[in-house]
Formats: sequence, C-alpha cells, structure tokens
Amino acid sequence: MEKVAHANQRHIIFMETGYRGTTNAAAKPWEWVEYDEENEAIYSEEIQVNCYKAFFEKVWNKPWFAGVHLWQLRTDHERRAEDFKLDFTTQGKVAEETIGTYFRDIEER
Repeated sequence: MEKVAHANQRHIIFMETGYRGTTNAAAKPWEWVEYDEENEAIYSEEIQVNCYKAFFEKVWNKPWFAGVHLWQLRTDHERRAEDFKLDFTTQGKVAEETIGTYFRDIEER
C-alpha cells in the first residue's frame, strides 16, 4: 500500500475496517455471523481487540494513511447488546476503548 500511495502521490483511506468479536475474526474478517457456514462463531473480545491493535499499529502513523471508517456502529446496541456480542460492533466491548486510545493519541499530537 505504501508503494501504491507513493507511486500515485496519494493518501489511502480505509473505507471499511471491522472485526467481529469472535475467535475467527482475523481468519475471516469479511464473514458475518449470520452467514457463518461452519457455525464457528465463538465469542472472543480478546481476538477483536488484537485485530484492531494490529491494524492501528501497522497503519496509524504511516505518512500515506489518511483515515478509516470503522464498521459497525449500531443505534440499538444497548438494548440488544447480547444479540451483537458476536457482531462487528465494538460498542460496549473492550475494543471500543482500544480504538479510542488511538484516536485520543492523534488528538494529543
């Protein structure tokens, strides 16, 4: 990505980055819980946090990095938190604070 950004003299924005709260979130980040064909969805906030940490540690301070859209925030997460624990949302999970740490860091610079 760095080579592409440099060659084209452009910054890169990640239009969608998100990880589910499951043990296989890093292996299949595109897979929705509803379409988990092997029914492998096992809850893991730790894996979700580690995925976000890896993303931010690799791109956050790169000169070509211009931003990220985080997937997925829900308007009804408080009412349906149990329904969404395997989902992409970070609301009410440890990953929410992890993400906040990186955004607060950029504000302090």
